[in-house]
Amino acid sequence: MPRCSIPRLTSDTATENCKLSATRIFSYSPIRLTLGALIVCLSQCKKPEQATPNYDEKNAEVMQEVHQEQAEKDSNQGNTLDTIKTITVTPVTTINTDLAEQGKLLDSLNTPEPEKRILEPTFNLTDLECDLATRKSAIENVLKKLHSGSTNPEFSAKSLLDRINWEIPQLQIARKHHEQQHTEPALESLLDHYRKKFEQHRFSTSANPLTQKEQENFFHYFWGDDSTRIYRGAGYDWKSDPVAHREWMIQHDREFGDIALMLSAYKKTRSKLFFDEIIARVVSYYEYAYPFRERSGKFAYGVIHPFSNAIRGKNLGLLFRDLVHEPHFDTKVMTYLLNAIYQSFDHVQQNYSKTGNHLTYQLEYIMENGFRFNELKAASMPQTGWIEDSVKRTSQLLFTELYPDGMNRELSPQYHGDYAHKFKRYMELATQYGYKEAYSKEYQNRLNACFDAYFSLYLPDFRKVAFGDAWPTRTSEKNFRYRSMLIKIFNLV
Repeated sequence: MPRCSIPRLTSDTATENCKLSATRIFSYSPIRLTLGALIVCLSQCKKPEQATPNYDEKNAEVMQEVHQEQAEKDSNQGNTLDTIKTITVTPVTTINTDLAEQGKLLDSLNTPEPEKRILEPTFNLTDLECDLATRKSAIENVLKKLHSGSTNPEFSAKSLLDRINWEIPQLQIARKHHEQQHTEPALESLLDHYRKKFEQHRFSTSANPLTQKEQENFFHYFWGDDSTRIYRGAGYDWKSDPVAHREWMIQHDREFGDIALMLSAYKKTRSKLFFDEIIARVVSYYEYAYPFRERSGKFAYGVIHPFSNAIRGKNLGLLFRDLVHEPHFDTKVMTYLLNAIYQSFDHVQQNYSKTGNHLTYQLEYIMENGFRFNELKAASMPQTGWIEDSVKRTSQLLFTELYPDGMNRELSPQYHGDYAHKFKRYMELATQYGYKEAYSKEYQNRLNACFDAYFSLYLPDFRKVAFGDAWPTRTSEKNFRYRSMLIKIFNLV
């Protein structure tokens, strides 16, 4: 049982505690644990994603053929689709249909028509190193490759259709077109499927004006850790001077972080200019980076690093989900993004980190996007696919990454929160999609201990200790001095 007394904090006891094993680094406090339990309960009151809607009949003639063939299979051989495990969401709450319909009606009355919400962006910047016409030309040059089909063959329509699991019932119309070698109708049907699947993720246009950073980011001005603005040129240069402009390479090689600014600008204006800029950045990057291999430059490791690819794939999945309903999102865009998502997570699965917090991120994002894009064979394949492989790995990972008392083996207070929430997230996702049985009672007990240890890391005034990623370029100078002082006191290496 954990100690329930609050120890007196002295330099001697602090020094002694610091040198103890992970099971004795911090003492527990009843107040902290009560507060922790309350926070955990509140954090679990999260509304799950709704079930994937049934696929509507789009083409009566094709659908009639599908039903006829299916009837023959049922009568002669039995329903072959019954043997295939499908991914379905089990909603936690029951939605009142009438209220939902009323909500849609109110939205339709209060929201202007989409074409009336499209605004031309207003730029009020001065002293730019390129003008709007130059930027538009650079965007157009990238998108020409996309729309002409001259991108890397691994990102083509043929490659995508070969990667689809056509046994999924909701794809029967697209499958019929594919079998008849009608590529564009098959892609249109697949796009329609995703629009129905992600219907709940439509977004409303924001009324806020463009920020200065959003405007500057469109003109390829970026910021490093030290908040110094840098200009990377009107085009999409992934090769020259990566070290001097390190934040550009870090954000793109690892996160596509700056694309969030363009997505925000698009949501405010619905302008195709920002939409095209987002897609141009994605296409130009993968045309440069694939096949993934190590590049020169200290900060270019993200091209091949599985952690970077996992974050990049996760952000692409969210980008796909949020933009799929937009009028500019056509089959060309869908094809390239799905192939990019596949390539990123395929690389991750083949190159998992051996251990540590990077591995927990990789497994969360590959599981999450396996469920989100279970139409990909790589996601839904039994045992070795993204879904079942990640479920199996995560159900055991907790026991190798945490001590019996719940403390992470990195002994990092900063990362401990990541461990706690990642292990909780695995079980939540798996439960939502029908894999709850993979997580044992022992798993849940160790997870509870992990959260108990997490809340014991706070100081009496509810500040958290400044270890982990508390480096001088990522925290304030004050925190850096505090960390340096602790290192001297405890003789830490």
